[in-house]
Amino acid sequence: MHNFQSAILFILIFLILGCHNASHIRTQKLLEQDETAISIGVITNLGGDTDAYKFHSIRESNNFGGRAEISYLKGSGNSEFGPYAGFGMTTMDFGIIGGFDYRTYSGLYSNNPLKVGGQIEINYTPAGSTTGSTVVLRPSITSTTNKQRKYYYGIHGLIAEGMNLNHEAYYFDGNLNQEVGSIINYHISSVGGGISFGLETQVNKKYIIQVQVDFSNITNSFKSSFLYPSSAIPYDDMMSNDVLETGSLDYINSYPFVGLSIGTSFFKVKKISNKRTKTPYLIPNEKRKYDPQTGEELPNKNSSKKTIYDAETGEIINNQD
Repeated sequence: MHNFQSAILFILIFLILGCHNASHIRTQKLLEQDETAISIGVITNLGGDTDAYKFHSIRESNNFGGRAEISYLKGSGNSEFGPYAGFGMTTMDFGIIGGFDYRTYSGLYSNNPLKVGGQIEINYTPAGSTTGSTVVLRPSITSTTNKQRKYYYGIHGLIAEGMNLNHEAYYFDGNLNQEVGSIINYHISSVGGGISFGLETQVNKKYIIQVQVDFSNITNSFKSSFLYPSSAIPYDDMMSNDVLETGSLDYINSYPFVGLSIGTSFFKVKKISNKRTKTPYLIPNEKRKYDPQTGEELPNKNSSKKTIYDAETGEIINNQD
């Protein structure tokens, strides 16, 4: 019964969280000059390498497959940029996310303008079975949306570098006749890419709801100089059988995964000031007369007085005789 429950838990973790993330939920609407968008999204990734959990001591990319993000974008008329933050989870541990968006608008005056750019972020796990930081770069090209065009699509890349990651590994020590643990320091490099499809529905001028699906494939390269002691007896479900040789923990794996995202965005357009320059203007207090033959203005014999009024109060501020 215990093994069955453990298997169900493993399957749920594998399906819900995955081993990588290549998804970010952002509005595909073109932002006007000084227009801002705040987006909130929840992302989950399905997929991963099941063999990594069975045969290898190190297996985490530290690129959180399940996550929640909040982002701030500001438009410049021909591009958009802004920071984002969130928290996420690997298969076993929680961590925090910090990153930056930048996308320029290509073909702005065509029928199908594009957003070209991407995100750069840091995934940091302060505590847990695997700790450390992974830097992730996600370049992308996507189509845009408007009131008539709700669907969008695009392509994306994925480059990740996890440096000086630490993983807790446990094994049975034959000399001590007990289970002991060690910290494995390792490095992971990941390269991949995929395609994206999404739907963006505008509820009103300031609010949209968005759903997105990303299909990706990733290749990971794990490297570590860690060596188990000669007295270590490996567990079949934690590491390969040949763990006492240099480079035995190094391996490469590749697998597809799917990202599912849902989110919402709130927009704010900078108001154009209606203030006018507060300068006095001349208001004549008499009717002007013109010569019907020449069109020239005729002098007014009754009065030559002109009065200047204040534009705000309407009060007379100067009289000229």
